[in-house]
Amino acid sequence: MNLKNKKVTVMGIGLHGGSKNMIKWLLKQGAQVVATDIKKRESLKTVLDELKEFKNLTVVTGHHKPEDFCKADLIIKNPTVPWSNKYIQIALKNKIPIKMDSSLFMEHCKSSKIIGVTGTKGKTTTASLIAQILLDAGKKVSKVGVGQEAVMDKLKQITPETFVVFELSSWRLSGFKKIKKSPRYALLTNIFPDHLNHYESMEDYIDDKKQIYLHQGLEDFAIFNYDNKVTREMGKEARSQIVYYSDKEILGERVVFIRQGKIFVNFDQEEQEICSIKSFNLRGAHNLHNILAAISLAVVLGIDLAKIKKTLINFKGIVHRLELVRSLKGIDFYNDTTATTPESAIAGVDSFLRPINLIIGGSSKKLDPASFLKKIVRSKYVKNIFILDSPLAKKIQADIIELGGGDKIRGIYSDFNESIKSAYSETEKGELVLLSPGFASFGMFENEFERGRQFRKIVNNLK
Repeated sequence: MNLKNKKVTVMGIGLHGGSKNMIKWLLKQGAQVVATDIKKRESLKTVLDELKEFKNLTVVTGHHKPEDFCKADLIIKNPTVPWSNKYIQIALKNKIPIKMDSSLFMEHCKSSKIIGVTGTKGKTTTASLIAQILLDAGKKVSKVGVGQEAVMDKLKQITPETFVVFELSSWRLSGFKKIKKSPRYALLTNIFPDHLNHYESMEDYIDDKKQIYLHQGLEDFAIFNYDNKVTREMGKEARSQIVYYSDKEILGERVVFIRQGKIFVNFDQEEQEICSIKSFNLRGAHNLHNILAAISLAVVLGIDLAKIKKTLINFKGIVHRLELVRSLKGIDFYNDTTATTPESAIAGVDSFLRPINLIIGGSSKKLDPASFLKKIVRSKYVKNIFILDSPLAKKIQADIIELGGGDKIRGIYSDFNESIKSAYSETEKGELVLLSPGFASFGMFENEFERGRQFRKIVNNLK
């Protein structure tokens, strides 16, 4: 679609920059844009101030107008808005095309070297590691949607020679179903229950994840985690060339695996050793899977094994994911704020073999926290538990007590600063304070990244 003079409604202005960048991009294409958000204008002031200079922009705040969804030429849906939303349904009934930043990006990107990375856990770390391997190998790389990286802003940087590393949530992948496109290289880290407050069923969630490879051709590549039952089964239905990775030895034409503490690559019956798993700085068994995933993709791209090894050894991880914020008086403070599911929080706890003073809690994504709560009650390493206040806090407390872990609970905290100070006061030299919440952040915080930023700020001010 030529966007010049087209009426485009952007649903969701937001505070994180994604929609702001989309609005700017649309206006530069000559579109007449209506940006609409249910938040009040005062809440969006920072973003709206950056858009003041643009003409052909109408801003609607505090509510949505039905006419903006039935009298437009195109609707741009924020990734987090479900397709069942009543205003989206108005547009669909009026046969108005609906796109997202991910689908527009795929249609306008000049490079065919798009590497899509998805999964319930490990997306950002894996995507960041892939990008670093490519950069260290002298390739031109653009990170798109990785962590809080922009999407539409990156189009102007990309040439046909650029490798595009695109982190894709299930929400963004849902846009691929409409355009029937998948990236040339698809990587799935794992699938666990998540976002069940957004999806009607686990099957719907998995269906969106599948879009990363369903539209691939025979010359494309899809990489799957063999150790995750769901992704292993996905590999059976992909039409593209398949690569599996595993933390144990597996057979196949193209596999990456671990044997006796060393990583091996076996592509087309040529086996090569890369390095020992003791070489890495990244903590946790889950990060070992992220490393295997990144190696698999790098080998598919023909990157020299020695260069891959060098990057792996030097890579120290990324912010908000088991991030060592500070060591103070023999106490380490770790920020694992993006552990918003039971599985990811368990992985955080399992990354340490010394006493943990654990900060948990938040809001529900309709996930069952039982496995996480059992883990922290039974773990000999979890010494104290500090619960952040939320509508779920008392239920979390009661469940921990019922499981026999009441003596570990140090309280429910409505003040984040106080929870961290309390954890610090209960932590002895050689122990650690870990923020690995196991729940979403909404309520006390704007999002999990804001929670992590506040944690870092408070920890760095401790004396």
